[in-house]
Amino acid sequence: MLAVIALGSTIIGATTIAGLLTLYELRAAKDAAQSAGAIAAADTGLEYGLYMFFHPTSTLTLTLPAGESVVVTCYDAGNVPIPSSSCAYTNTSTVRIDARGTYGTANRMFELRLQ
Repeated sequence: MLAVIALGSTIIGATTIAGLLTLYELRAAKDAAQSAGAIAAADTGLEYGLYMFFHPTSTLTLTLPAGESVVVTCYDAGNVPIPSSSCAYTNTSTVRIDARGTYGTANRMFELRLQ
């Protein structure tokens, strides 16, 4: 009788541990998908910032898949944000472009320094 209880307890413990490991794997998979979406948004934002840098008169608008968002910011040599409309090749004070992508709870940022 005691052996049956010990064996049953061991099986229940092993099942609980396996369940927790599966739960952690599912959470990691969800986080990885959100991270990939945030990276894609940040990459798109950086490409957009570069395009606007070389084509300042363009009326190009940034379109992202549902749930993704990006904020593109240009900075001058003094590390002061400048309006994105001034983020142009003709503005020689532009030295950095940041693109911060978000998808779900994941945030990723790419930075490009111009020298």
